[in-house]
Amino acid sequence: MRTTRRSETAKLRINETANLRINETANPSTQSMLQDFRLLLVTLVKASSIRLFVYSSIRPFAHSPIRLFSHPPLLEPHAMSLFFAQTLAIFEKDLRTEWRTKERLSAMVFFAFLVVLIFNFVFEPGSPIMQSATPGIFWIATTFAGLMGLGRAFAIEKQNDCLLGLRLTPADPGAIFLGKMLGNMAAMLLLEALILPILVIFLDIEIVSVLPRLSIPILLGTLGFAAVGTLFAAMSMNTRLQEALLPILTLPVLTPALLAAVEAFRGILAGDTLMDVISWLKLGGAFAGLFGAACLLLFEFVLED
Repeated sequence: MRTTRRSETAKLRINETANLRINETANPSTQSMLQDFRLLLVTLVKASSIRLFVYSSIRPFAHSPIRLFSHPPLLEPHAMSLFFAQTLAIFEKDLRTEWRTKERLSAMVFFAFLVVLIFNFVFEPGSPIMQSATPGIFWIATTFAGLMGLGRAFAIEKQNDCLLGLRLTPADPGAIFLGKMLGNMAAMLLLEALILPILVIFLDIEIVSVLPRLSIPILLGTLGFAAVGTLFAAMSMNTRLQEALLPILTLPVLTPALLAAVEAFRGILAGDTLMDVISWLKLGGAFAGLFGAACLLLFEFVLED
């Protein structure tokens, strides 16, 4: 035992002496290279340990596409299923949050009701002027109430750094955008479904007979509004004047969509068929498709900022 310990001690002393001689004879450039190499090894070891820790943490959720977010190429069928699973998970989260609090929807409905009530005293209900002004009243109430809802949708994500948690997950930014957009669109459609009976009651307008045709321009206008509004709401989320900046950014871009929606609404309310307002419907559909795709691609850069 003593002989073994003496031999090991001798080997250690020989190695230390060799290292000292190498360090003394090495030039400064060699020493810096050795130091950089040691730092690189330390970094690799730390990265490997972190990666193993993350893998061991998410391993129990490996078979749940809703809980485990991944970011593979979207060309694969499995990747597409994960993409839509992520979208539905975020959409479901927003619906549950709104169902529990009901803060956003209640404020939107109350604001839209006030707008319709004010115009009820401006024009005589049932008159030709009211018939012509009804599309504008509907979209004024929907637009400004929707802007209130858009600001509230991302204000919730700022609490407790919820948006930071979404960014830290390996979820596709497009899935986050689509989930938030679908949540905003669902709130808008529910708001519009509540505004239409208010228009019938207070403005004395016949809408029930043309409701199937009215649903198409309303759906296209809401889709374009939700796409553009979700992107600009995310951009203005961290600014001090979010409530004032969001309408300034959103309304100029939404002008073609709102124009197409109002004119199609007016034509259908006057008795026109869908073919008579097809040009406005094409404009609304082109706006929704073009800006929806552009916002989907740009949302990733908004999250990085």
